[in-house]
Amino acid sequence: RTLPEDWRSACRLILAQCDGCGSLWRLGKTKVFLKEPLEQQLETGRMEARNRAVVILQANLRGYQARASCRTLLHCLVVIQRTVRGYLWRRRFVRSRRAAVLLQRRWRLVLGLRAERREEEWREAERKVIDASNDESSCGVNFPERPSSPPSPPSPLSLAQPEWPEPPPPVW
Repeated sequence: RTLPEDWRSACRLILAQCDGCGSLWRLGKTKVFLKEPLEQQLETGRMEARNRAVVILQANLRGYQARASCRTLLHCLVVIQRTVRGYLWRRRFVRSRRAAVLLQRRWRLVLGLRAERREEEWREAERKVIDASNDESSCGVNFPERPSSPPSPPSPLSLAQPEWPEPPPPVW
């Protein structure tokens, strides 16, 4: 209900709701005269209204504090997730880099062994030619040209790069 603009009629309306017969109150020119039972009833109503308002304020404040605490906790969780994911990705990268270096080292070893074997075959073929020329029994044997250097190993960039899976989205 809305109160009238005139304060005197507003007071009459409120007091009439509390005491319909008007035996517990009187309006003076500037004051309202109340008997004790009506004054206690109005005071009780005022305290109840104040308590309801305080409860609503407390509920709003506690809700705000809980939301702020939840926001802070969520932010901390995201930071922890980010840190752990970074650590795991760095560890995975270091392992894959070690594996790539190991593969390159072994591949270079294989290429070196192949080159040594080829070199040894050439030396043996030259020895046979020299032995054969000393024997002069086999003349006119043509051997293919000897390569100047073994083939170079592949560059590290040409090795297949591992495909990384997409990280999962953060939990909100």
